[in-house]
Amino acid sequence: MSRPTGPVRHMVFCRFRADVTPARRLAFFEQIRRLTEVPGIAFTNFQCGPNVSPEGYGMNFADGFMMDFESGQPASRISPIRRIRRSARVCSKRSMAARKACSYSISIWKLMRNLQGRLDLCSINTATLGHREPLSRTIDRIAKAGFGGIAPWRREVEEADLVQIARQIKALDLTVTGYCRSTYLPAATSAEFKANVEANRAALRDAAILGARCFVMVVGGLPEGSRDLDGARNQVSEGIEMLLETARDCGVPLALEPLHPVYAADRAVLNTIAQALEICERVDRDRSGMLGVAVDVYHCWWDPALTASIEAAGRAGRILAYHACDWLRETRDVLLDRGMMGDGVIDLPAVRQTIESAGYEGLVEVEIFSAQDWWLRDPDEVLAICADRLQNFC
Repeated sequence: MSRPTGPVRHMVFCRFRADVTPARRLAFFEQIRRLTEVPGIAFTNFQCGPNVSPEGYGMNFADGFMMDFESGQPASRISPIRRIRRSARVCSKRSMAARKACSYSISIWKLMRNLQGRLDLCSINTATLGHREPLSRTIDRIAKAGFGGIAPWRREVEEADLVQIARQIKALDLTVTGYCRSTYLPAATSAEFKANVEANRAALRDAAILGARCFVMVVGGLPEGSRDLDGARNQVSEGIEMLLETARDCGVPLALEPLHPVYAADRAVLNTIAQALEICERVDRDRSGMLGVAVDVYHCWWDPALTASIEAAGRAGRILAYHACDWLRETRDVLLDRGMMGDGVIDLPAVRQTIESAGYEGLVEVEIFSAQDWWLRDPDEVLAICADRLQNFC
C-alpha cells in the first residue's frame, strides 16, 4: 500500500477532571501548541476547543485538539504529547462512533494571544500612574517602557494642548485604545441633561483628534436627590441615542462600560454587560460598529452571566475595549484600591480567553486606581511591573 501524499490529521479528545479550571485547560492546550518549538516536531493547523458531536457520539470527551502532520512523519515525532497529560485523560478514539464524531468539526477555541514579548499588544490607561505628572511626560514614559497603546484620561487632555498631545502620541506610534471618560448623562433637569449630552459631543470631537479607537462611556448614577433608578436608566438610553450620530460623524465608537453595582447610586446605573448590550441592540439595531461595550474585569468578574454576556457581545461585534487589573480579597476602597494583575482573586487568563475567543483583537489595557499603593510608587516601577504581570498573569 502506498503512503498518503497529503497531510495526516491527528485528533485527540480529552476528559478533564472537574477541578481543572478553564485557565489550566488553556495552559494545557498552549503547551501542546508550543511543541512545534521542540526540534524535530512539526505540525500545522493546530486547533482546540469543545468537542461537538450533533449525533451524541462525544462519549463524555468534552474537549479536544487537532493538528496536521506531513505524511510519512514517524509516529515517535508526536510522543512528547504524552509528557503533558497530567491534568486530563487523553485518548485517541478508534471506534465507529468515534469516526462518526470526527466527521464533525471541533468547535474552535481561538487560542488567546501570547503576550510574552508582545507589549505592543498592551496599553496603559494614564490613570494607572495616578495623574501625578504632565500628560506629555506620562506619554513618554509609556512609550519608553515599550507599550503599544495608551488611554489618556480626559481631564489630563483638557488641561493640556489637545493638538500637541495628539501629535506626540502619533509620533511615538502609540494606539489610543480609548478616551476616558464621558460626562455623566442622568440629570435632575432637562437643561442639565442637554448640557451633559453636549459635553460628551465635544469630548467625542476631541477623541477623533486623538485618533481614539473608542470613547468610553461611564454613564452616571442617580441625579442628586433622586430615587428613580428606571428614570436614570431611561436618560442613559436616550442620551446614547442622541450621541450615536455624533459618534458616526467623528468616526469614534461609543463604548459603554458597565460598572460594579456598588457604583449604581453615584457613578453608573449600567451595571452588567447584558444591560449594556440591551441598550446597544435597541439603539443601534443595524450593528453599525459605532456602539459597543468596554469590558472592565474589575467591574464584571463577579457576574454569573459573564461568559454568556461576553460571547453575546462577540457575536454582535460589540467588544470595543478590554481593561485589566485585579480585585483584592481585602479591598480597602472599592474605587481607589484596585489590585495589580495577579494580586487578587480574578481568573484573568480565563476572562481574556473568553474575550478573545469571542473575537476581540484589540489591545489589553491596564487601568488601576490605587491611591494607597501604586500611585505612591515610582511611575517607571509601576510600568515595569505592569509589563511583567501582563506577560505572566493575564
